[in-house]
Amino acid sequence: MRRLDLGQTVRAQQLLAKSEQLQVVAHSRNRGMCLGRLSVAAIKAGDVDHSVEATTKAIELIRTSCMSSARAVEQLKIVHDGLALHHRARGVGDLLEEIRAVVA
Repeated sequence: MRRLDLGQTVRAQQLLAKSEQLQVVAHSRNRGMCLGRLSVAAIKAGDVDHSVEATTKAIELIRTSCMSSARAVEQLKIVHDGLALHHRARGVGDLLEEIRAVVA
């Protein structure tokens, strides 16, 4: 997460993707935060497809585990703003609507 904070988005994306794979499913809050940060890192690195994938997983996790976190919502807002620039890309328009529904 610190790589993302330092603006090293590509390296952050790589490390967060690995971290997400290692997260224990039972720890949904940690996994959700990792997915949120991964979504942000991917969109900031210009990787729309991976941002969409991670965001979709994060939203699914939020909905199925009833996870509520102000930090997770904040991450989704950042992703929404980044993905809005790519609203015509495959799957992005629908995902933007899902994000709005979750953060509302």
